[in-house]
Amino acid sequence: MALALAACADKASKEEQEAAKNTIVCHLQGERLVIRFDIGEARMLMPGGDRIVLYQVQSGKDTEFTLIDHRTAVQAPLSECVPYSLPKQ
Repeated sequence: MALALAACADKASKEEQEAAKNTIVCHLQGERLVIRFDIGEARMLMPGGDRIVLYQVQSGKDTEFTLIDHRTAVQAPLSECVPYSLPKQ
């Protein structure tokens, strides 16, 4: 019985599974970024643990991602973007 409960505790919740469907992992200048898309915005987890809310701007390319700092006009393309997969339990 305890073994069965332990196995269930490690399984991802439905909420975690649903969030993973809207999440990608990319690289920016050698650093790993995790980005979760929601309605009208994206939430980005930086390598150092900082969380940033980004606002999506529609572009013509569906599979390319670029971060744009509007204060400095610097554009940084994201590379190696793949869908996020939950860790194997």
